[in-house]
Amino acid sequence: MQRRAVVATGTSTGIDESTAALLIQKGFHVFGGVRREADGERLRGRLGDGFTSFILDVTNEDAIARGATEVEQMLDGATLAGLVNNAGIAAGGPLAHLSLDASRKIMGVNLFGAVAVTQAFLPLLGCDRALSGKPQARAVVVRHRCDCRRSRLRRHADLGQGPQGRCHTLPGHRICARAVALHGICAGCRAQGRSAGTHRAYHHKALTAPSPKARYAPVKGKFMNWTLPGLLPKRFVDRKIGRALGMLD
Repeated sequence: MQRRAVVATGTSTGIDESTAALLIQKGFHVFGGVRREADGERLRGRLGDGFTSFILDVTNEDAIARGATEVEQMLDGATLAGLVNNAGIAAGGPLAHLSLDASRKIMGVNLFGAVAVTQAFLPLLGCDRALSGKPQARAVVVRHRCDCRRSRLRRHADLGQGPQGRCHTLPGHRICARAVALHGICAGCRAQGRSAGTHRAYHHKALTAPSPKARYAPVKGKFMNWTLPGLLPKRFVDRKIGRALGMLD
């Protein structure tokens, strides 16, 4: 495959579909995970030859394994340039009224789904030395924090034998994926009216910047709405948010 290839989950609709379109425009071939074959056909018609769909349910380990096998066969011995963990869901409402089943479903998709997909595609991100390509791909994790995961994909990380027995330490190289978190992009873009273009531009930057940041947060008024709240005491920030929302006197 001549074009750099990335895998992106959750490409069926909305911002994630827009991300796939931009990456194709920028020269990538996108393997997009979709839940239904009809979505894949629609996206292939819209995005053209730069898009290849495969059925993916991030909560189903067998489906993830089948998807990884499909992509590996299509790569024909090459490696991926990146993995974008887009798939995610949300549920609104106070914690006191959020059922445990709903909480488990959210964690199953947003957290464990991203872990399972990353594990399955690690060999194609450069961990398998039998494949061609440099082990410098990046895993972009969306919608949740990934400091712990990033530290485990750091340079000279001792991965040993991974879940598929194909991940090895590569002394002297950046090992497989450098994880980058696009923290709060989903909530930030939608709550503040940020466009799909803003969202997808940060995906592209995370995949292509020579020295990507550990985390991107495309929010309006970044100092007041992102930097400063991170420096202030958490309880103080909670009170300010509560008063702004009319929840506190």
